[in-house]
Amino acid sequence: MKNIILIFLVLFWSKAEAQKVLEYNQSSEVEFKVYQENENKLKKITDESAFKLTSPEATARGYFFAPSNETLESLYFDKKLFRPKKDKHFRKIVETPEEDSYVQLLHKTTYNFQGNEMCYIMFIAKIKGIDFPFPTLLDLIKVGDNWLIQKKTNQKKIRDCLMLFKPCVLSNLVEANSMDNDVNNILNKVNSTGEGLDFTKLYEELASIQKNENLASKLTLSENLDCANIGYKEIVKGNNYFTALFDNVSIAQFKKQDKLLIAQIKKNNDSIVLTSKLDLEYSNRKYEIVKYNIIQTSGVVIKEIIRLDKNANPEKPVKDLLFLFENLDTRIFGDLSPNMNTRPITKTNLYKESRGVYEILNITKLYNLFINKNELFANYIYM
Repeated sequence: MKNIILIFLVLFWSKAEAQKVLEYNQSSEVEFKVYQENENKLKKITDESAFKLTSPEATARGYFFAPSNETLESLYFDKKLFRPKKDKHFRKIVETPEEDSYVQLLHKTTYNFQGNEMCYIMFIAKIKGIDFPFPTLLDLIKVGDNWLIQKKTNQKKIRDCLMLFKPCVLSNLVEANSMDNDVNNILNKVNSTGEGLDFTKLYEELASIQKNENLASKLTLSENLDCANIGYKEIVKGNNYFTALFDNVSIAQFKKQDKLLIAQIKKNNDSIVLTSKLDLEYSNRKYEIVKYNIIQTSGVVIKEIIRLDKNANPEKPVKDLLFLFENLDTRIFGDLSPNMNTRPITKTNLYKESRGVYEILNITKLYNLFINKNELFANYIYM
């Protein structure tokens, strides 16, 4: 899986030199809800006009009981991510009596990300005559009054954890509190100090649990939903330490000089040569930084930086990236990006310790390295 993603990212870079695929880590408050028996079954929708998207639960029901590809596509935030289903799927949905099919809700995780309300909701859809249920985890974003399906990249680890652990176990893990010894053993390994539940570490622990038949039966959905021996709260709040991608970031060297930009920067008769630029969109705000050289009439070259945006108090992932761009030579972002060819830098601690979940450059790790191991950056200091 990791190699497939790496190949994709390398191909992506080859098509768009300026675009960068960069990770970062962030702690976010989450609310986790376990659905109780009296509220967790949603019956089939028989009237298409009753399809509503005003809650995560409604979108989950609409996703499974959609009578056509047209209706199903309307549930997606990005229509390009929609994949049509075969006609026989919809015939089965339409022909099955209302009393013979339902959606059983399991749990819901809600949080805020880049100024948006987000949610993961998990359910099992059951249809009479089909022996196995359909476990589904939907990744949702609130747009206006509606909850729409999205598919964020590099979220496999958090998705697998939410799908495979029992709801009662997840409740304990999110709250970081449990009366069960086995769950506490997990908590001791997967909590990042001061940051909350680290789903990357939890994913690694999940792999170990699945190798132990007794633990897998007790803590995961490998056999059943039984939570009789694990106490839990229906609704808990906690922190989730997660890894995400910057959605829109461009780091480019100037191949041609931009006269309008130079005129915006220039203050006297000194010559200006633009060298590189960072463009970033995050939480519905745009950030722009330009690096350039001032060539004085005496021939002296002075390196300078200018922020073109007026956004104050950026969130930490943005603040870290801006800091690194301002203080380091721009070529570091290319040198530390994955490449299909083996290069000497891949053997260095700087490269190894700045890798993210799928071996791409993680800005949070790079920032921490710069603060704590500045000597690794001797060849990249900008000024």
